[in-house]
Amino acid sequence: MKMTLKVVALLLAIGASAQTIKSYADEIASLPELITEQETVLVNLLNNGKAELREGNEPQVVLTEEEKKELIIKNMVHYIRLIEGKEILLEELQRQQFPDLDIRGILEGRQNPGI
Repeated sequence: MKMTLKVVALLLAIGASAQTIKSYADEIASLPELITEQETVLVNLLNNGKAELREGNEPQVVLTEEEKKELIIKNMVHYIRLIEGKEILLEELQRQQFPDLDIRGILEGRQNPGI
């Protein structure tokens, strides 16, 4: 009985490992597409002087300057994470001198994966 439970536990562990590897491979396969989409979003946000956004047949959305800045920053952080540029960002922040900037808050970010 103990041997059977050990075999079942081992098979479940191997199955979980295989599923994790497959999931990671699927994410990596779609990474270039995600990066391209994020670049497009950022370019549209930065080029749009009137802070108006429109996708396809959706109605026009007018953002305030504060909303636009927040949206740009969130999308830039997402882009930096996609291209795995955290180290470069850290180096750049350390070279700069911002007396009122909370670097720890920026680097740790929200722990919410929804960003």
